[in-house]
Amino acid sequence: MRETRGNNFDVLRLLAASAVLISHCFGMLDHAEPGFPLSHQPIGDVAVLVFFGISGYLITQSWLREPHFVPFAAKRLLRIMPALCIAVLVTAYVLGPLVSSQDAGDYLTSRTPVHYVVGNTLLLSEFTPPGHWLTAVLPPHLPGVFRDTPLPYANGSLWTLTVEIWAYLFVAVGGLLFLRWRSSARSIWPCLALALGIGVTVKAGGATTYPLFLCFAGGASLYRLRARIPLSLPLFLAALGCFIASFHLPSIAHNVVAGAAIPYMVIFLAFRGLGWLRPLTKPGDVSYGIYVYAWPVQQTVIHLTGTTNPLVVLALAAPIAYLLGLVSWYLVERPALRLKRRLAPMSESGHPRVLRTA
Repeated sequence: MRETRGNNFDVLRLLAASAVLISHCFGMLDHAEPGFPLSHQPIGDVAVLVFFGISGYLITQSWLREPHFVPFAAKRLLRIMPALCIAVLVTAYVLGPLVSSQDAGDYLTSRTPVHYVVGNTLLLSEFTPPGHWLTAVLPPHLPGVFRDTPLPYANGSLWTLTVEIWAYLFVAVGGLLFLRWRSSARSIWPCLALALGIGVTVKAGGATTYPLFLCFAGGASLYRLRARIPLSLPLFLAALGCFIASFHLPSIAHNVVAGAAIPYMVIFLAFRGLGWLRPLTKPGDVSYGIYVYAWPVQQTVIHLTGTTNPLVVLALAAPIAYLLGLVSWYLVERPALRLKRRLAPMSESGHPRVLRTA
């Protein structure tokens, strides 16, 4: 696998964010979500696994190029937090009072919007240990917001960001432990502590998070083994066939197969296919903005129109979510990325140092 700037990761993220939006248009109205071909899994669920496969590959690349915790953590937070914080604040204090069934004064003086903002800004959810223990204090609902919709959540997509942050943390902690104890017999103890932390986190999230962590681990493994694993169409088709066939296996076996197959398919498409779709991403990398804004936009469409037709929701919500994604990219995310690049330690030659790996 060659590392090159000429990749299609932005295209894949845009397609995945679009698939999540389309899938939610159906699920939010209690309709059956469109399924992945020859399977019973919604395309939105597969799209989230694609996100985690991409993250596993790229985050491991980032860590191995500069294995220092503080700049690594700062760069990860600069990519996720600014746009997330703006989206949460807009949802709670701009959209919320407009669509809430409560009086605006009562809504704004309630503590629930504060809890909602704090919980989501700190990336707490019921699928990871801290949020798992604080769900009674940090509710996922806003007072009176979208209570007339089948799924009265203000933003049902954000929980995956919490899982992703924990995966980032495991990469950094595992990398630090490896660098510190790789030549020592004592390495068994920090490795066991890391395994215990991963186990507790996965246990807190339950079966919902198993495939996410597995796809992230699969992407990370592919980066480590990139010099040994070829990218070829036959292997891509074999991975696709194994993934489809795995739906006939027990759940845990299916998740294990998906954790290997989806990252390989993702990386193949990132470097060997989809180049003809790159013009779609020329206006900007809007995938993250679409992901964090699509749900409240869709809920607003359902609330204001009263429609029960998923295609109506898709036709009205998709362009609005895309425009908000553009605004988020140009006003929030891209400026934050400029700060992120300044954190990359530079070698004496003026280029980022690269840790060469096999």
